[in-house]
Amino acid sequence: MKSIYKIYSSIVAATIMGTSIFSAPVTASTQEVTLLSERLYTLNLRSSSSEGKYSTNATGVGQYKTINSFSDWTEDMIIAQGVANDDARIFRGSHEGPVYDTYALYGAWDDDNLYLMWQFVNVTDVVDPAQGYPISDNGKPWNGDIPQILAFSIDPSKSGNGAIKSTDSKTGTVNYDDNIWGIRVNYETSVDTLMYFSSKPGVGQPAIFKVEDDSYFSYDNCVGFKNAGVTYEYQDGFLGDTMMGIKSNGWAGYTPDDLFSSSSNWVNMLNEGHDTKQDTMYSMTIPLESLGIDREYIENNGIGVMHISTFGQSGTASIPYDKSMLDVATEEYGPDASTSAEKEDYDVITTTLARIGKLEIAENTVKVNEVTASKESPQVAGTSIDLTAKAEGEGTLSYKYEVNSEVVRDFSTSNKFTWVPTEAGEYTVKVTVKDSNGKTASKSLNYTITEKPTVSLEIKDIKVDKETGTVGSPVKITTTAEGEGEILYSVSVHEIKEGWKTIDKNSTSNTTQWTPSKAGRYKIWVDAKDSNNNKVSNCIEYTVK
Repeated sequence: MKSIYKIYSSIVAATIMGTSIFSAPVTASTQEVTLLSERLYTLNLRSSSSEGKYSTNATGVGQYKTINSFSDWTEDMIIAQGVANDDARIFRGSHEGPVYDTYALYGAWDDDNLYLMWQFVNVTDVVDPAQGYPISDNGKPWNGDIPQILAFSIDPSKSGNGAIKSTDSKTGTVNYDDNIWGIRVNYETSVDTLMYFSSKPGVGQPAIFKVEDDSYFSYDNCVGFKNAGVTYEYQDGFLGDTMMGIKSNGWAGYTPDDLFSSSSNWVNMLNEGHDTKQDTMYSMTIPLESLGIDREYIENNGIGVMHISTFGQSGTASIPYDKSMLDVATEEYGPDASTSAEKEDYDVITTTLARIGKLEIAENTVKVNEVTASKESPQVAGTSIDLTAKAEGEGTLSYKYEVNSEVVRDFSTSNKFTWVPTEAGEYTVKVTVKDSNGKTASKSLNYTITEKPTVSLEIKDIKVDKETGTVGSPVKITTTAEGEGEILYSVSVHEIKEGWKTIDKNSTSNTTQWTPSKAGRYKIWVDAKDSNNNKVSNCIEYTVK
């Protein structure tokens, strides 16, 4: 399968070089981005697990030690333990390669660097020996050029769900995407730093992404591995005397539920004739400076980490193990029924990250995840705007709202507040959240209010000349709007797999033409702006066959 990494690595490369990452600007309102993000959270929420033979930090939190070679790693540095033969491939497509079956995650640090090692195993020779391809060298992870992810929680006060933004260098338009590199992995577990890279060292443009104050990661500010000083390498082999796993495969009735049953056919693969030359270890060196921390921070506060392997468009294995990796493993992959649907679903990580340095999180447990407004900025004076805060913490939470440092509503258990600004100006809306222990955290939202125009700007209607579209056939889109002076129209279309595409930008004409190239369910989104720079938006849904 062609790696989507090759496509999205060019995005990172363009970003690092300061060029535009999209051939055409994509516009999205705050409402639309929020809608898409919320959809992700409803697709695939799964609880984490510490059941069965999986464990996290059972051995410890890693060790203070300089790692110069693979021989420096020892089993007492394991921070997360998995099992063999639990990658999504084995449940429907054991003939597939390469094999990305994570067995253990190791951690270490010294005065200058964080060190991580993860162990891949390939026990196809035991569980389905007839499948020769994954047993051959072609089945090695380093032969695959498949996107890998390291997810970190470094600052407990910051978090993002994996959505990312970028700024078009020519137009200044801010573009939004639900996922980094198009990989359908998002996070309910708190993460603030993400590293995306290939399983084949030296390929593509691996980079470090850090969440910003608006809870989005950014292509604009990512740092390439070369500039950050991050290096990684691989070596075939296995570290340890035991390799526990279930001796079975999907065609023999093996399902993910078996991973949590003591009656499953659990064996030590090393006692079953497994050849450890099929296994692979990866070791990565990450300068602490690139993460914005030092040795003291790791030892006093600790950090969280998870490794995720992908295949196709989705996650297929993780360490610590998250059940979203296998929630559709036994279902058919759309393009190939002989392989697993895990390659194309949406995964939301919910499991607890492995800890390095310190087990307890000493920082404030209260966190404001986001503050949203029901209407996109700017709005005219007199507009009713519903503000909503999403937060987490101990016990019952209460919320205080301030506008330009003036308290407009004191602490209340309601996370919502309706704000009606009466004057034009630049405003900062601040929400402070307090938990049952009295701990607090805050987050702010900047908002612009303009003078109320003589004539209110309004999109009356959006019409298409065909009730149902046809691939390759032009569709005429006509917008009826009323407002002050000349009205400019921007039209975009959106399909869930294709994303946003701009059709027209700041046109004085209220009509435009779009020729769909793919069947699907689309949103046709229109932004209208009048001579007072007031802006309104509306959209319709449209089917193309």
